[in-house]
Amino acid sequence: MITVSRSRSTSSHSSGEGAAPADLLDSRLIRKLEALTFISRKLFAGQARGDRRTPRKGHSVEFKDYRHYEPGDDIRYLDWNVLGRLDRAFLKQFVDEQDVSIHILLDASGSMKFGSPQKMAYAKRVAAALAYVGLAGMERVALAVFTGGLHRGQGPFRGKAKIFEVLGFLHEVEPDGVTDFSGSLREYALTHKRPGIALIFSDLLDEKGIEPGIKHLLQGGHDVALIHILAPDELDPRLDGELRLIDAETGLSKEVVWDGTARRAYLRNLGRFLTQIEAFCRRMEVHYLQVATTMPVEDLIFKSMRRMFLK
Repeated sequence: MITVSRSRSTSSHSSGEGAAPADLLDSRLIRKLEALTFISRKLFAGQARGDRRTPRKGHSVEFKDYRHYEPGDDIRYLDWNVLGRLDRAFLKQFVDEQDVSIHILLDASGSMKFGSPQKMAYAKRVAAALAYVGLAGMERVALAVFTGGLHRGQGPFRGKAKIFEVLGFLHEVEPDGVTDFSGSLREYALTHKRPGIALIFSDLLDEKGIEPGIKHLLQGGHDVALIHILAPDELDPRLDGELRLIDAETGLSKEVVWDGTARRAYLRNLGRFLTQIEAFCRRMEVHYLQVATTMPVEDLIFKSMRRMFLK
């Protein structure tokens, strides 16, 4: 007998594991990310109609109001007269300026340890890239990690300089514990009242289901994107013979004989699982992307995510 986890392995050998925070993003990719911005199908409270604000492409000339300067804001829009007169920093706002929140939610349960590349390491890299897009576009970027409950979070951050804090936070995330997908997202929706674009990174391995959690975010007014991350060996397991399957989260085990019949049954059930998720997301108008960890991060962002919630 050999021992494998529910996700088919207790080992994980990923190029992203143990990487320093700065290694989550390389300079070449950063330069390409500068050209992207988030788009949403929803008009959030307080936003003007039309294209969202993007300082890289200019502002409307119609002045609207002032707001307090925050670290990371573009100093080109400081009102220098007010600063000189009152010694207080204010930024000018214009009618088309929209302050959108980007919520990055990471499933850090035990099953995310699996894969080569590891699912968690892959999720971190994609999350880092999307966080940078938001920060470069002067959006508010918040991060949260969940397993059996929502247990860590940081932000919101604004401005490109905050990417170092984001990378430090992501670097510290280690997968462990039992999934409570819906309970965690319910807690997040209740504690984060400001709606925005919610990006969820998960393998969706929760026997209790995922639908209630996503519905909580939708009810809170969020535009939801579900990035479903799977390892190649989960999509097509390369196994043979007598095995002991060990659940990566609960430790429960089951002995099986893996042969052609077992493989066909597994692939049939997997196909049903993926079809149900995709149908649910289509029905609820949720962006859904299924991705294997062997797909280059750059291809995922610039091909699959482009025109979905990035432009």
